[in-house]
Amino acid sequence: PLMALTGLNSMSIHLYGGSGVGKTTAQMAALGIWGSPDELMNKPEDTHNARMLRGEVMHNIPLVSDEMTNVSGEQMSDYVYQVSGGRQKNRMSMNGNTERARGKPWHLLALSSGNTSAWEILGRHKATPKAEMLRMFEIRVKKMDFVKGDNTDTASLINDFKSNHGHIGAEYIQWVMNNKDEVKRTVEAVRIRLDKAAGLGPENRFWSNGNAVIIAGLIFAKKLGLVHYDVPAVYKWVVNELISRNNFVNDVGASVAETLNNYLSENYNNMLKIESTEDLRGKNDNGLDQLVPVGASPKGHLVARYEPDTKLLFLRVKPFRQWCVDQQINYQSVVDDLKDKMSAKSMKKRLTKGTDFNMPPESVLVMEFAGLEEHSNGPEGTED
Repeated sequence: PLMALTGLNSMSIHLYGGSGVGKTTAQMAALGIWGSPDELMNKPEDTHNARMLRGEVMHNIPLVSDEMTNVSGEQMSDYVYQVSGGRQKNRMSMNGNTERARGKPWHLLALSSGNTSAWEILGRHKATPKAEMLRMFEIRVKKMDFVKGDNTDTASLINDFKSNHGHIGAEYIQWVMNNKDEVKRTVEAVRIRLDKAAGLGPENRFWSNGNAVIIAGLIFAKKLGLVHYDVPAVYKWVVNELISRNNFVNDVGASVAETLNNYLSENYNNMLKIESTEDLRGKNDNGLDQLVPVGASPKGHLVARYEPDTKLLFLRVKPFRQWCVDQQINYQSVVDDLKDKMSAKSMKKRLTKGTDFNMPPESVLVMEFAGLEEHSNGPEGTED
């Protein structure tokens, strides 16, 4: 509920790890504060729209979705954006040309789980899902050591959650409502301290505010005698997780060289590889028809021209832009990086110069690119 004090709507948290590590148990504990975990938890078979409707109804109570392992990358992306946005999507009414009524925006923490990393699922949908990753804080749940063959403690804990729930939520929220000024000051103080300790910037605002309200809530719960956790130890663990996760996310974005290599690898057979001085339109010195060198002629739609002697690469703008869009990569940012880091320039060029197919000049990106002349049968020709 403290998310309402941050200026943001929600942060989603994803727990991932193998079976039997306690993900579902942790989710039941979160919901058990407020009510019956079985009744409040979203199940794997529930649809995306059903989850978002539950968020609208819950409003401040945690939105918990168990076993989101099998969702697609697109569905996971929609989930992250809509949860953080805190509102149902606009939909038209069946009874006329009007929008359906929606409830007020929600302010909550969303907790999901799965055997697979949600960040990996997002990576299947787009090349660099950094925006979604910065709205979802992901935690790998490691297996804890229990006595082999004795699951009594685990079974008892789950049964306790199912039998005893909803007791401390009312007491906690009443204290929060009666001490709003103290609550707001504490949340802000924890956030500032977290940002400094973990080196978080404005792009980490969801992680920053979400973890701040979690630690602040723990401080208040301990003050009321509802829990007895070691708050400094939890704070230290959160800081370490924030630093580790932030380093991981910062390494996710592919460099411009990697982006270019990926594009060329996928389109290797759609490139014209020809010397700058070569002319394949006439006869050779013996009066015979000139032969096209192996690997020179594109086998599909032409996307680029490469001249081994000058080591210049000419990229057709239109297919390169479309590829970036399909990969959900910001095209203009890639172009800016190519110009900044690889001295690329925009120009007009006849890509089919020297062949018997005379296309008019068109917009291209030209840059030096060594290496393609090493291969005659594809990009895997040599290790170099």
